[in-house]
This record gives sequence, C-alpha cells and structure tokens, in this order.
Amino acid sequence: MNTAVAANLVGITGIARRLVQDGALDEAAARNAMAQAGTAKVPLAQWLAEKKLVNAAQLAAANAVEFGMPLLDASVFDASQNAMKLVSEELLRKHNVLPLFKRGGKLFIGTSNPTQSLDEIKFHTNLVVEPILVDEDQIRRTLDQWVASNESLVGGLGDDEEGVGDLEVAAGDEDMGGGGDAGI
Repeated sequence: MNTAVAANLVGITGIARRLVQDGALDEAAARNAMAQAGTAKVPLAQWLAEKKLVNAAQLAAANAVEFGMPLLDASVFDASQNAMKLVSEELLRKHNVLPLFKRGGKLFIGTSNPTQSLDEIKFHTNLVVEPILVDEDQIRRTLDQWVASNESLVGGLGDDEEGVGDLEVAAGDEDMGGGGDAGI
C-alpha cells in the first residue's frame, strides 16, 4: 500500500476502511458516514446500507475480508432442501438470518452481520451455530421465497382435506389393528 493512500485512511477504521480500500466508497464519504452513523448511534454497516452508499454485495464482500469469514452465494440453495424447518420464521425475520444446512450437531446460518449474536437461535435449536456471510438481499429474497412456497403448500393441503368427513369405513376394517401386539 503506498503512503498517499495510507495518509488518506488515517482515522478510517473497520468496515469503512475496507470499503475505501476496495474502491466501493470514497474517503470523504467514509469519514462522513462514520460521523453520521456515530451521531445516530447506528452501526456503520446498517447506516451505509440504509443510505444506499454501498450495495449489499459490496458490504458482504468487505465483511468477509475484514472478519476472515467465508462468503456464500445463497441463491444456489434450494429453500425447500435446506435447514429452514429448524428455526421459526419469526426468529429468522427477527435476526435476518438464513439457515443453510445442518451437519452433525452444527447448524450453519447465513448472516449479513458477522458481529450479530446468534445465541437465541442456538438456544431454540439446541445446536452449535456457525455463521457464514451472505448478502443481506439474498437472505431477504430466500426467506420470502421459502415463506411463499410454504404458504402455497399449506393452501394446497387444505384442498385435499375437503370431504374427509364424508368417508365411510368399509365392513371388516374395524378388525384391522385389533390384533393386540401383532406389530411388535
């Protein structure tokens, strides 16, 4: 790194510094963002995203480098095949996380905020939780798709239940299962 760039980065720390080094944010905007986020008492990453100074992909890439964590493209996951059923939708929305997969006693969770505590999810699942960085927009899109697909499945089940009360038991069916311990 040359000294001209180093001089410009004096006083710029953390994720803001990484974004300037990556060229996603200029030095003046980084200083301004740090000051305004501090005044508003809002995390810098959240402030940058809300003000649309950087996009979610740039923020996720910078976090991956800063925190030394893997960055995953969650768009390749099939929402019906992952670990979504292990965590309630309420918790997923509250923490803006995405259960990716379960391996043994570990649940791998996609998060856009590597500093976020995932203790509540650990408590509710009784699994060790391992965070993996995922673009915040991908988390939101995948959660929305999963919820929509579950609602359509539940809606489809309701149609199959119609007329269940009209079923008749055929003669001889009463004896089925009456053999006591026949299945043991």
